[in-house]
Amino acid sequence: MHLRRLLPLILFTLPIYAQPLKNIQILTGLSRPEVQRVMNEMRAGLGVHCHYCHATDDTNGASDTKPEKARAREMIRMTMDLNARNFGDKPVVTCFTCHQGKPHPALMPPLPQAVPPEPAAAEVKSLPDASSVIQKYIAAVGRELTPDTPRRFEGTHKSPSGQPVPLTVVSAGDKWRGDIHLPDGSVITQTVVGNGGWVRDKNGVHDITPDEQAISRMSRRAFAPFYTSALGDNARVVDSDTIGGHKTWIVAASNARYWFDADSGLLLRRVVSYDSPVGRIPEQTDFDDYRETGGVKLPFITRVALVDPWSGGTREAKTIEVGTAIAASEFEKP
Repeated sequence: MHLRRLLPLILFTLPIYAQPLKNIQILTGLSRPEVQRVMNEMRAGLGVHCHYCHATDDTNGASDTKPEKARAREMIRMTMDLNARNFGDKPVVTCFTCHQGKPHPALMPPLPQAVPPEPAAAEVKSLPDASSVIQKYIAAVGRELTPDTPRRFEGTHKSPSGQPVPLTVVSAGDKWRGDIHLPDGSVITQTVVGNGGWVRDKNGVHDITPDEQAISRMSRRAFAPFYTSALGDNARVVDSDTIGGHKTWIVAASNARYWFDADSGLLLRRVVSYDSPVGRIPEQTDFDDYRETGGVKLPFITRVALVDPWSGGTREAKTIEVGTAIAASEFEKP
């Protein structure tokens, strides 16, 4: 199994991540993982493979041999210009806005056209206050945890195209450690402490690099637990929806939406968008199989979907401990 399929939740230790970015003409100032995420936003917008723009033998992405790559640069500039001139530099327009998952955007409507139905009266939905939805969630889980609450997760992670592998994650405040057991019997460990940290693999121990720090931050946020503090003061219920046969209330915050089960009160889905030069990039997290542990109900299954179809995956817990102190030695560099 390829290492890239095993480590989207911890880090990429492939040699390509040790190489500096080359021939970056527009997306300057971004880390390598951030550039890759932007590339996948564009790939998803057109519904193509990376090789649509990049030559198949170009391992570092620097080659300009394919004309599609030059065209892509023109489209990036166009998207940035549209947002700057029309939306106050907010990333409203994306590749998907026009392409809708196709390499070439449709220029004309299809024929023949069906006769459109007469306008119907808009459905008026009775929506609850956001505060009542939040309070029902807190009552459903039993008590609210904070980001500083120590956690220990033991279970498995399955990438979108791989098999489940054992995973242990411990966190306490700004300290985080992940241990993943590979099929060959080796273990890769990454520890982040504040703005630093270290990595241990079969080649030894080294300080965490800026790119490893970036991919760790991006991966951890998608699998991160939910805290009501993330909603902010302006959260509001904007609609209702159905997920897996469950009616939900959709709560909107500044850059995210949350689907709460209307009956149980539990959070079922979170979609957060992050700004980029080519528009907003979504990250979807689904929460399932809530169980009581340590006096609180937590989801034992977490599914993450990203614009990078090789990343994300499903994390399934065997045990979760909360509130138990984590020894400082677990974060110390060997």
